[in-house]
Amino acid sequence: MRCVILGQGKSGTTALYYAVREQAPGAVGVFEPKDLRDLDLSGPEIVVKKMIGMFEPAEFECLARFHRRIFLVRDPRDAIVSRLLYSVWDPAFVVQKAKVSAFLEQLEAKERDPRSVSVVALYALASELQLQGGNGLEQVELLNPKTLGLWPQLRESFFLLRYEDFVAGRLAGLRRYLGLVVHHDVDVPGGHSRVSRTRASGDWRNWFTTADVEYFRPRFEPFMSAFGYAPGWSLPVRPTINPDHASRYAERLVVRLRQELQPGAVRT
Repeated sequence: MRCVILGQGKSGTTALYYAVREQAPGAVGVFEPKDLRDLDLSGPEIVVKKMIGMFEPAEFECLARFHRRIFLVRDPRDAIVSRLLYSVWDPAFVVQKAKVSAFLEQLEAKERDPRSVSVVALYALASELQLQGGNGLEQVELLNPKTLGLWPQLRESFFLLRYEDFVAGRLAGLRRYLGLVVHHDVDVPGGHSRVSRTRASGDWRNWFTTADVEYFRPRFEPFMSAFGYAPGWSLPVRPTINPDHASRYAERLVVRLRQELQPGAVRT
């Protein structure tokens, strides 16, 4: 079985990649190749995770070489929050204590009063602090249209999987398609375990403010409509944000990346 998983960043592609590999232990695994044309697709078993942001039209010819093809999508409202928190995985950022403290302090303020700081404002801060992922809003402006443009060309040959169904264990259709009993609670190896945060859906409601709804609604509804997401935008009266999935998660990423860098790299 040759299987390719195509999806946006922070859409669960890493977990799905390892879930498939777990049930196909003899398969060669290729994690985020730059170009599918560089792969040896002559062998009988290979599992490939390819990011939509890195997918180029010239790679279309390679897709027919795979027996199983999965197109993974996620509610863009949850994805935008996940991208924000993962943006701290930035070598140039984590070594600057003052910038790290400024970002974590705003996350902590958001936790204390979720309506006090908008997601858009947090992205503005990330951009001001020069995080690599601080331009996430601009990236989505390009990535969602690219995803929407790809899907009509691939829908006849790809199995559409929503992240929300994957993490909830609603996998009957995927299992039939793959011929494998994949599981949603797969263990992600240490090197890639950092990408895992909540493994849940719908937490965007606790993060978004009314200003965020006004900003994101016209930008996200075409994507949501195309992939069957309900258009509801109501927010809870008393939102709550778990620090383990917010400031503490970001802090763990900072600490981990600092450990991977050379000693003495951290500066004020």
